[in-house]
Amino acid sequence: MTAGSAADYRLAGGKSLALVGQLMIAILAAVFLGETLILVLLRRILGPDSGDVARLLLNAGLLSLLVVATVLPLALRIRRQHLRQARNSLRLQYTLDHHAIVSITDVTGCITFANERFCDISGYTRDELLGRNHRILKSGEHPREFYREMWRTLVQGHVWHGEICNRAKDGSRYWLRATITPFLDERGKPEEYVAIRTDITEQKMLEAGSRQQEARFRGILDNLGEGVYTLDAEGRLTYLNREGERLLGWSLAELKSRSLHQAIHHHHPDGRPMPAQLCPIRQAMEENRVYRSGEEVFFRRDGSMLPVKVTGAPLVADGVRLGSVAVFSDASEERLLQRRLLDAKNAAEAAARVKSEFLSTMSHEIRTPLNGVIGMTGLLLETRLDSEQAEFARLIKISADALMGIVGDILDFSKIEAGRLEIESTDFSLRQTVESTLDVIAGKAQEKDLMLASLIAPELPDHLVGDPTRLRQILLNFLSNAVKFTARGLVMIDVSSVAGEPDANRGRFRFAVSDTGIGLGESEIARLFNPFTQSDSSTTRRYGGTGLGLSISKRLAEAMDGVVGVDSQPGAGSTFWVELPLARAEEKRAVPAPDRLLQGRQVILAGLETGAAGVWRRYFTAWRIGCAGVDSLAELRQRMDDGSPRDLILLAPPLADASLAEALLALQSNPADSPVVCCLPRPDQAFAGVPEKLAVHFVRGPLRQSSLLHALSEAVSPLPSAPARRAGDVDAVDDLVRGNGQRVLLVEDNPVNQRVAAHMIERLGYAVDVVADGAQAVAAAALGVYQLVLMDCQLPEVDGFSATIAIRRAEAGQGRHLPIVALTANTSPGDRERGIAAGMDDYLAKPIDALLLASVLARHLARNSGPMCVAPLAPSDAWLAESRITEAQALDLGSIEELLGDDEEEMAKLLGAVRENLIDLLDRLQVMPEAGADAGTVVDELRGLAQYLGAPRLAALAKQIGTHLRRGEHAALDTLVPPLIGECQRLIQLIDGRASRQKA
Repeated sequence: MTAGSAADYRLAGGKSLALVGQLMIAILAAVFLGETLILVLLRRILGPDSGDVARLLLNAGLLSLLVVATVLPLALRIRRQHLRQARNSLRLQYTLDHHAIVSITDVTGCITFANERFCDISGYTRDELLGRNHRILKSGEHPREFYREMWRTLVQGHVWHGEICNRAKDGSRYWLRATITPFLDERGKPEEYVAIRTDITEQKMLEAGSRQQEARFRGILDNLGEGVYTLDAEGRLTYLNREGERLLGWSLAELKSRSLHQAIHHHHPDGRPMPAQLCPIRQAMEENRVYRSGEEVFFRRDGSMLPVKVTGAPLVADGVRLGSVAVFSDASEERLLQRRLLDAKNAAEAAARVKSEFLSTMSHEIRTPLNGVIGMTGLLLETRLDSEQAEFARLIKISADALMGIVGDILDFSKIEAGRLEIESTDFSLRQTVESTLDVIAGKAQEKDLMLASLIAPELPDHLVGDPTRLRQILLNFLSNAVKFTARGLVMIDVSSVAGEPDANRGRFRFAVSDTGIGLGESEIARLFNPFTQSDSSTTRRYGGTGLGLSISKRLAEAMDGVVGVDSQPGAGSTFWVELPLARAEEKRAVPAPDRLLQGRQVILAGLETGAAGVWRRYFTAWRIGCAGVDSLAELRQRMDDGSPRDLILLAPPLADASLAEALLALQSNPADSPVVCCLPRPDQAFAGVPEKLAVHFVRGPLRQSSLLHALSEAVSPLPSAPARRAGDVDAVDDLVRGNGQRVLLVEDNPVNQRVAAHMIERLGYAVDVVADGAQAVAAAALGVYQLVLMDCQLPEVDGFSATIAIRRAEAGQGRHLPIVALTANTSPGDRERGIAAGMDDYLAKPIDALLLASVLARHLARNSGPMCVAPLAPSDAWLAESRITEAQALDLGSIEELLGDDEEEMAKLLGAVRENLIDLLDRLQVMPEAGADAGTVVDELRGLAQYLGAPRLAALAKQIGTHLRRGEHAALDTLVPPLIGECQRLIQLIDGRASRQKA
């Protein structure tokens, strides 16, 4: 039977019941035997007559039963009491055996009892434990004093409580929480000790791990390099790490359980007291949110102030705020660094202002003499010079222009570096912007006999929103490099769209400038867009330049959210490209696209220039035109004779067997039934004497897509009433108005610039007086004899801005306003705004452009110049039917002759350009009643041209039509346009007649 089953048997009372049964049998037997013995003895004593044996036995038995009946209840009662006590003891022992470790020792410490739990945890059997001293379990963990104190307590009869570490049989250690109770004898001395223990080994291991983890965390926090503190829910300090103690000068013991706010955070940085309820850290903790600040101050133990960066967070468990934790650090050095950075920033901004002012001054100082060089060279070239002198003057002007370009590049780069680059967003024409760049570079390309061309994908919109000035600057940089590094062949701008997500309002456009030049290697491409870098960096480099153009282009593209790049191979040319996002503007086209008139047409292309032929074919493919190429006049004649399909002939000289003149004469002798378009490579090339019956249309270089498209469209489908066109797309003449002797005051301190500007002003028909400083300008303006002031901004003593302010103050209350135009070489941003703030009316940059000068003077002096044309005449059939209109009535060239002097060659060129512009406007007039949206532009151009040309009747008609258009009376165009067309045709005839008389 196991210990457990024996205990169960004892708890059930089985053992006590057996003992009672055995006791009763013994008593019964004893009583029976005793009574029998007594009766037997009595019988012997009394004699045999006293009764028989059976009766004696019966009496003895009855007596025994009587005794048993008397004793048995008492025995059973005693048994039940003992059984109850035994059960209670056994239950306690059973419980202790399953929960506690129990042992009993005598006064010497020898084990007299050990339960099973004691045996299990110690590893000893009960036999190995009983009789042995408890010292066999000592682990060596506790000092000797520990055991002395325990025995001292027990010997005195007191209960001992404590934790003790014992060693098991296998050498392992285990921890116990023990209660040892001494049991005393009748003398009050301990006779045995009962120990009840609980195994706390796991708890001790957890505590040890916890202590290790706590020590680890404390080590981390103490060496964190930042102060850390924790508070309870009432704001009292519960922990402060070593760095916090060092920063604050307080120890944890000194601050523990104290209000931390009152100890270290009681005032604002400016010295004002900070109540606890207004403390931002405390408020954040009460609102259960994290608090971060770099502007707090704590106070050290010695009362000194500590600038800190602090981050505090609440400690929350189950929605209940238990306290808070915060990390803080010394911000003194950071704030000192911030002050230093602020000082450095202010110093840098001051340096930038000084740099900007220096650049402005340098710009003025450099541009001022350059203005004189360029201006005087231009005037020199207009005089009669022999060939050598003209070449020298031309080289001077080229060098001055190049120097001006270098100065401009450096100033642009400086603006970009200073972060003062401004990007505009305005409506512009894609084709006009691209093709106008070709005009700027055409002269340099012409000098090297390079072909310039442009191709814009037909599907692209023309009206876009962006910064056309910056786009043109990028393209000009690309074109300048292409022309510079190309000895022969072709330079071309190709504009296309970049594939991407379709967007009805915005697109990404690719502008590529290709050349047939020297090309670039990979190493050169890698550093090409860096400032002051060139593809040829040798000291004897052939091409020169600052190396800033491509860097500026890259910066400009990036400012417009674009990207630049280059594709090139050595000896195979280069393609520089820029991709820009541009918004689409509302299309304002008033007439059908010209390329629709050409779709399905057939062209015979006659010419040997393979590069150009490739361009032609790209144009024709884009416009869906069929093309057959021939190299010689003989092949051209053969195709004409054999009836090859053709709608027009495009002559692109040279031909293999004939010059252009010979080809035209051959076509004259064998008239073609197809119109002829002839490409002249040079923009200034003229070709006279072409028979009218050939209907030749000329297109001059640079090869612009719109020029060719317009010439081809007009050749295959000429507008009614329009004369055959003899020249291609020539730039419109600016709206110049010649002065009527109005007096202009020129304020300029540089003698060369004085002479150049004065000469320009006088040639435009104005009288001019010159003063050299602002004080003289104020005095001269007070005379009241000037209609306009050209005011240089950089002047000695009193600058132009101060002089303008003084003039405006003098005018106050007089009811007059003298127009003042700023005249300056300063290109820094803000100069225009500064001039306007001072009271200036307009702005002209140096070097002075004659056309811009004329436009500015005309604009501001129009109200003082008297009538620019005769009184408006109402158009009528009678007016159109006048047959005897003299040249003087329709065309007064006096103002132009006064401007040009006796230079008949220049007069012929000017009238030729006017004639071409009139023809172009006349073409647009033919469709103007159907295209009312474009009417205002055409009329304004006609009016400006008429005023410049000296055509009062044309100017009057244009003005009247403009008045109706501004009122929205578009229906009047049906009656007003025909007289206007008739007057344009009359002027063209007068110009042709004058040209014929000059030749005769």
